[in-house]
Amino acid sequence: MFRHPLIRTAVAELSTHDERRRAHAELAELWAEQPERHAWHLAEAAIADEDIAGLLEQAAHRIMRRGDGVGAVHALIRASELSPEGAGRSRRLAAAAYIGAEVTGELRSAPRLLADSRMAAPDSGRSLQAAVAAAYLLLNGDGDVDTGSPSARRRNPGPA
Repeated sequence: MFRHPLIRTAVAELSTHDERRRAHAELAELWAEQPERHAWHLAEAAIADEDIAGLLEQAAHRIMRRGDGVGAVHALIRASELSPEGAGRSRRLAAAAYIGAEVTGELRSAPRLLADSRMAAPDSGRSLQAAVAAAYLLLNGDGDVDTGSPSARRRNPGPA
């Protein structure tokens, strides 16, 4: 399309949100044979769509198999944003927290992702990925399981 990155950036900056969404929809059709690119362009063209969220989640698993944990977390977070229902959003955020904490070692964003996961579907129960991510944070973040949960911190503030 645009050979020089500055031209591409200028066109993108001057376009409206709807124009960018239409362009991504057209690009998704062009990349139909490459599932990851196809899913990303569909995701950028969509506002909320469970089918597209599922395609992006599948792309996240392929990205993870390539060894790109950061890319997989990014894809799962975007997939969660496209998820219209709480259970799908919750599951994808928990998976992003798990991969972020366990695979990439990113302990700063995992608590927020877990909290967002719980808020997305408070009645759905905890997933295995959420439990493992929380355990990893407790053991590697604080180093003390007894003071890891927020309620335990209020009861046991630790050494003064």
